[in-house]
Amino acid sequence: MPYYELRKECFDYIDANHLDYNDLSGGFNFYGNRGFIELVNDGKIVGNERNRKYFIYSNISNLGDELIDELHDLNRWTAIRTFSKGSVFITIYKNTQNQ
Repeated sequence: MPYYELRKECFDYIDANHLDYNDLSGGFNFYGNRGFIELVNDGKIVGNERNRKYFIYSNISNLGDELIDELHDLNRWTAIRTFSKGSVFITIYKNTQNQ
């Protein structure tokens, strides 16, 4: 399944670009302590609040339509990087109202 490969690429990008985990949130299967989820990277915790500076979204995250619509609002969010393979994608959005 391409999800796991894309997830690794996404977090490699986050780490390589020194995005602060305190500014990072995500939908289902992204939030939480990566140490518990991946059994590595303990202490790198992704929140689930949507008012942080960055939000990780995937089409397999099963988010509500309201949040998906909000992420596509260019006045609030900008896609800074998308990772995709086949029909699966993961996008990191930057909150333009939370600088």
